[in-house]
Amino acid sequence: MLRAAFLCLFLATAALAEEPQLVEAGKLTWGSSPTFAPFEFMRDGKPVGFDVDLMEQLAGRLALSSNIMGMEFKGVIPALLGHRIDLGVSGLYITPERLQVADFLAYVIVGDQIVVRKGNPQHIADRNGLCGFKVAVPVNTAFEASTKQLSGQCRSAGKPEIDILSLPGSSHVALALSQGRIALRKDSGALKARLGEALQALVRDGTYAGLLKKWNLPPTASAF
Repeated sequence: MLRAAFLCLFLATAALAEEPQLVEAGKLTWGSSPTFAPFEFMRDGKPVGFDVDLMEQLAGRLALSSNIMGMEFKGVIPALLGHRIDLGVSGLYITPERLQVADFLAYVIVGDQIVVRKGNPQHIADRNGLCGFKVAVPVNTAFEASTKQLSGQCRSAGKPEIDILSLPGSSHVALALSQGRIALRKDSGALKARLGEALQALVRDGTYAGLLKKWNLPPTASAF
């Protein structure tokens, strides 16, 4: 289950004149769990996807190289707060909890979905029809949180709770089904300003729209 939200970069506010303090000089180091197609996933042993291409473009506009650090999704924000990465780009949705510890730069809009087996053998029509069924979700994500909330609503209505199967990433969720969510520290104001400018430049020159088309994302996914 997906909660409608902006995917984002975690950032902070500061003057444009400040120089970004980077984890490694000359590199824009970002943490990601490459299990969320089409945004970041592995192909032939290499990370690919919309976010990977976007970060290449943004880093290039800042005269930096894009340096992805693969990790589990639940480790992205701790790595950010621990100054091991400059930002997190991994299907990180804007939530009140995350706003307490990090800033965001929204760059794409996504929507809610329930994915079922081909032919929908259980005849699930909407989210209210999930009570009593096993539902796979990526662990420590907004999807997991919303599913737990829905399960509580099932219980309150006198219906069976949802049997929640929390898995490491979206690719594992898809596999389970077939078998039976950019963040920045709040002290990263200078980097936020530079990335914001670079992102707007990508929008103006058509690069952003081109990436949406390349990865088969609809125009309505644009945050601009």
